[in-house]
Amino acid sequence: MSSSTGGTAAIVKQGKANTDADQKQATKIEAKAKENAAFYSLRFRSTGLGTTMMEGEPDGFNVMDDMLIMYIQTTTPTRWKIRSALTYKALVKVIWQALRWKVIKFVLFGWWHYKNPKLSKDF
Repeated sequence: MSSSTGGTAAIVKQGKANTDADQKQATKIEAKAKENAAFYSLRFRSTGLGTTMMEGEPDGFNVMDDMLIMYIQTTTPTRWKIRSALTYKALVKVIWQALRWKVIKFVLFGWWHYKNPKLSKDF
């Protein structure tokens, strides 16, 4: 009986060690990204990826049927091609949201923060 309990404890310890190793690697990747002087223009987080932050660049737009497709090439931590499809209604909503004073102010004066952008912890 004690051998099966010991085996279960070993599996739990191994699982915890893998989780710790994954967290350490994620921390290393984030630290490396912060050290890098070239900041990416787009940053993504997903609840499915945990605390992993993805970075990328816009890769173009295309119109397919009645959708506007935006392509994004991620660069860190993986190289994925993300596609986002916007209907006309969604595009109007995005444009309407972009016409808020906070966004316009950022577009007009955001270049002040170009060299050292800061990311809040809430993101």
